[in-house]
Amino acid sequence: MGKTIELTDEQDAILEHAANRRGEIAEDLLAEMIEGLREPSRPVYYTTYAFMRHLEMSFEEVRESARLADEFFPPDELDTDHDPSDTAENVSPDVADAHP
Repeated sequence: MGKTIELTDEQDAILEHAANRRGEIAEDLLAEMIEGLREPSRPVYYTTYAFMRHLEMSFEEVRESARLADEFFPPDELDTDHDPSDTAENVSPDVADAHP
């Protein structure tokens, strides 16, 4: 048995906009978001650094990987969701498990 969820016009517009940016329809995006609320059955890495450390990469390897990413994909060419602090100079073991 299904349920109906009422959204305000503003909430609906935000959901539609987010879905369009991802090339999806709002219903699919909402279903993915709800599925993401389940207890994770696999590890969740909140930073690229934490994921790469999970792969047993050294700090130096992670920093070099970030440098190469910055070189080949400069931040100004990325979409508007890019976090300007996410660059090679800011890779730090101190924030390995930081949660956004």
